[in-house]
Amino acid sequence: MNEQADLRIRAMAPDEIAVAADWAAAEGWNPGCGDAACFATVDAEGFFIGELDGAAAATISCVNYDDRFAFLGFYIVRPDLRGRGYGLRIWNAAVEHAGDRTIGLDGVVAQQGNYQKSGFRLAYPNVRYGGRVATGAAPPGVIALACRSPSWKRTTPRSFPRRVRHSCAPGSTHQDMPAARWCATAGSSPGA
Repeated sequence: MNEQADLRIRAMAPDEIAVAADWAAAEGWNPGCGDAACFATVDAEGFFIGELDGAAAATISCVNYDDRFAFLGFYIVRPDLRGRGYGLRIWNAAVEHAGDRTIGLDGVVAQQGNYQKSGFRLAYPNVRYGGRVATGAAPPGVIALACRSPSWKRTTPRSFPRRVRHSCAPGSTHQDMPAARWCATAGSSPGA
Protein backbone atom coordinates (compact mmCIF):
# COMPACT_ATOMS: atom_id res chain seq x y z
CA MET A 1 0.00 0.00 0.00
CA ASN A 2 1.28 3.50 -0.88
CA GLU A 3 1.78 5.28 2.44
CA GLN A 4 1.28 8.68 0.75
CA ALA A 5 -2.35 7.72 0.14
CA ASP A 6 -2.90 7.80 3.91
CA LEU A 7 -2.09 11.53 4.17
CA ARG A 8 -5.27 13.55 4.67
CA ILE A 9 -4.87 17.26 3.85
CA ARG A 10 -7.44 19.74 5.12
CA ALA A 11 -7.77 23.37 6.13
CA MET A 12 -6.84 24.02 9.76
CA ALA A 13 -9.34 25.38 12.24
CA PRO A 14 -8.16 28.71 13.70
CA ASP A 15 -7.30 27.08 17.04
CA GLU A 16 -5.02 24.56 15.24
CA ILE A 17 -2.72 27.24 13.82
CA ALA A 18 -0.81 27.06 17.11
CA VAL A 19 0.47 23.63 15.96
CA ALA A 20 2.17 25.27 12.95
CA ALA A 21 3.54 28.10 15.11
CA ASP A 22 4.90 25.63 17.68
CA TRP A 23 6.55 23.51 14.97
CA ALA A 24 8.08 26.66 13.46
CA ALA A 25 9.50 27.63 16.85
CA ALA A 26 10.95 24.11 17.24
CA GLU A 27 12.72 24.61 13.87
CA GLY A 28 14.25 27.84 15.18
CA TRP A 29 11.83 30.06 13.26
CA ASN A 30 9.36 32.46 14.76
CA PRO A 31 6.45 33.95 12.84
CA GLY A 32 6.13 36.87 15.26
CA CYS A 33 5.05 37.56 18.78
CA GLY A 34 1.43 36.53 19.18
CA ASP A 35 0.76 36.52 15.43
CA ALA A 36 -0.83 33.07 15.25
CA ALA A 37 -4.08 34.42 16.68
CA CYS A 38 -4.56 36.88 13.83
CA PHE A 39 -3.38 34.81 10.82
CA ALA A 40 -6.72 33.18 10.04
CA THR A 41 -8.53 36.51 9.97
CA VAL A 42 -7.03 37.24 6.54
CA ASP A 43 -7.83 33.89 4.87
CA ALA A 44 -9.62 31.32 7.00
CA GLU A 45 -8.88 28.59 4.43
CA GLY A 46 -5.19 29.45 4.02
CA PHE A 47 -3.67 27.14 6.66
CA PHE A 48 -3.37 23.43 5.91
CA ILE A 49 -2.54 20.37 7.96
CA GLY A 50 -1.63 16.95 6.66
CA GLU A 51 -2.67 14.13 8.97
CA LEU A 52 -1.74 10.48 9.24
CA ASP A 53 -4.12 8.41 11.35
CA GLY A 54 -5.49 11.64 12.86
CA ALA A 55 -2.06 12.94 13.97
CA ALA A 56 -0.41 16.04 12.51
CA ALA A 57 2.24 15.09 9.93
CA ALA A 58 2.78 18.33 7.96
CA THR A 59 1.74 21.98 7.98
CA ILE A 60 1.78 24.84 5.48
CA SER A 61 0.02 28.12 4.91
CA CYS A 62 -0.74 29.98 1.72
CA VAL A 63 -2.76 33.01 2.72
CA ASN A 64 -4.56 34.86 -0.06
CA TYR A 65 -4.31 38.55 0.77
CA ASP A 66 -6.24 39.80 -2.25
CA ASP A 67 -6.97 38.70 -5.81
CA ARG A 68 -3.32 39.14 -6.84
CA PHE A 69 -1.08 38.14 -3.90
CA ALA A 70 -0.67 35.19 -1.53
CA PHE A 71 2.06 34.42 1.00
CA LEU A 72 3.32 30.91 1.76
CA GLY A 73 4.80 29.85 5.09
CA PHE A 74 4.81 27.28 7.89
CA TYR A 75 6.01 24.63 5.42
CA ILE A 76 7.06 21.91 7.83
CA VAL A 77 6.94 18.12 7.79
CA ARG A 78 7.34 16.34 11.10
CA PRO A 79 11.02 15.29 11.28
CA ASP A 80 10.33 11.55 11.54
CA LEU A 81 8.22 11.67 8.35
CA ARG A 82 10.50 13.67 6.06
CA GLY A 83 11.59 12.25 2.71
CA ARG A 84 8.34 10.38 2.07
CA GLY A 85 6.60 12.84 -0.28
CA TYR A 86 4.24 14.36 2.28
CA GLY A 87 5.87 17.77 1.95
CA LEU A 88 5.32 17.91 -1.80
CA ARG A 89 1.70 16.86 -1.42
CA ILE A 90 0.87 19.57 1.11
CA TRP A 91 2.95 22.12 -0.87
CA ASN A 92 0.88 21.39 -3.98
CA ALA A 93 -2.37 21.82 -2.03
CA ALA A 94 -1.21 25.22 -0.74
CA VAL A 95 -0.08 26.46 -4.16
CA GLU A 96 -3.39 25.30 -5.65
CA HIS A 97 -5.20 27.37 -3.00
CA ALA A 98 -3.38 30.48 -4.29
CA GLY A 99 -4.84 30.07 -7.76
CA ASP A 100 -3.33 32.56 -10.23
CA ARG A 101 -1.95 34.88 -7.53
CA THR A 102 1.70 35.81 -7.18
CA ILE A 103 3.04 33.88 -4.18
CA GLY A 104 5.68 35.27 -1.84
CA LEU A 105 7.59 33.25 0.71
CA ASP A 106 10.30 33.89 3.25
CA GLY A 107 12.62 30.93 3.13
CA VAL A 108 15.88 29.53 4.39
CA VAL A 109 18.90 29.66 2.10
CA ALA A 110 19.30 25.86 2.20
CA GLN A 111 16.00 25.49 0.30
CA GLN A 112 16.73 28.00 -2.49
CA GLY A 113 17.24 25.30 -5.10
CA ASN A 114 13.87 23.73 -4.28
CA TYR A 115 12.09 27.10 -4.53
CA GLN A 116 13.68 27.68 -7.94
CA LYS A 117 12.51 24.24 -9.12
CA SER A 118 8.98 25.29 -8.17
CA GLY A 119 9.16 28.45 -10.29
CA PHE A 120 10.15 30.92 -7.58
CA ARG A 121 12.87 33.51 -8.03
CA LEU A 122 14.77 35.53 -5.46
CA ALA A 123 13.16 38.91 -4.81
CA TYR A 124 15.59 40.20 -2.13
CA PRO A 125 17.58 39.00 0.88
CA ASN A 126 16.38 39.46 4.46
CA VAL A 127 18.58 40.33 7.40
CA ARG A 128 17.48 38.88 10.72
CA TYR A 129 18.82 39.77 14.10
CA GLY A 130 18.69 37.81 17.31
CA GLY A 131 19.30 38.32 20.97
CA ARG A 132 17.62 39.04 24.24
CA VAL A 133 15.22 41.96 24.46
CA ALA A 134 15.83 44.16 27.49
CA THR A 135 12.98 44.47 29.97
CA GLY A 136 11.66 47.81 31.16
CA ALA A 137 10.79 51.02 29.43
CA ALA A 138 12.50 52.19 26.27
CA PRO A 139 15.19 54.86 26.75
CA PRO A 140 14.11 58.48 26.15
CA GLY A 141 13.72 59.33 22.48
CA VAL A 142 13.17 55.71 21.42
CA ILE A 143 9.98 54.71 19.66
CA ALA A 144 9.00 51.15 20.59
CA LEU A 145 7.18 49.24 17.85
CA ALA A 146 5.54 45.82 18.10
CA CYS A 147 7.16 42.93 16.24
CA ARG A 148 4.37 41.82 13.91
CA SER A 149 5.85 41.36 10.46
CA PRO A 150 7.29 37.96 9.44
CA SER A 151 10.25 39.75 7.87
CA TRP A 152 11.29 41.40 11.17
CA LYS A 153 11.15 38.31 13.37
CA ARG A 154 12.41 38.81 16.93
CA THR A 155 14.93 41.57 17.06
CA THR A 156 17.19 43.28 19.56
CA PRO A 157 16.85 46.99 20.30
CA ARG A 158 20.50 47.54 19.26
CA SER A 159 19.75 46.24 15.76
CA PHE A 160 18.05 49.40 14.56
CA PRO A 161 18.80 53.12 14.39
CA ARG A 162 18.93 54.94 17.70
CA ARG A 163 15.57 56.70 17.24
CA VAL A 164 13.57 53.63 16.18
CA ARG A 165 13.65 50.32 18.04
CA HIS A 166 11.68 47.13 17.35
CA SER A 167 11.05 44.62 20.09
CA CYS A 168 8.97 41.65 21.13
CA ALA A 169 8.12 40.16 24.48
CA PRO A 170 10.65 40.96 27.23
CA GLY A 171 13.23 38.23 27.58
CA SER A 172 12.45 36.61 24.24
CA THR A 173 15.25 35.13 22.16
CA HIS A 174 15.65 34.08 18.53
CA GLN A 175 18.29 32.14 16.64
CA ASP A 176 19.84 33.95 13.71
CA MET A 177 18.88 32.21 10.49
CA PRO A 178 19.81 33.37 6.97
CA ALA A 179 16.78 33.83 4.80
CA ALA A 180 15.60 35.37 1.59
CA ARG A 181 12.26 36.53 0.28
CA TRP A 182 11.10 34.55 -2.74
CA CYS A 183 8.33 35.28 -5.16
CA ALA A 184 6.55 33.38 -7.93
CA THR A 185 3.36 33.51 -9.89
CA ALA A 186 1.24 30.43 -9.22
CA GLY A 187 1.09 28.14 -12.19
CA SER A 188 4.33 29.46 -13.70
CA SER A 189 6.62 26.87 -15.12
CA PRO A 190 9.84 26.21 -13.20
CA GLY A 191 12.69 28.35 -14.44
CA ALA A 192 10.32 30.85 -16.08
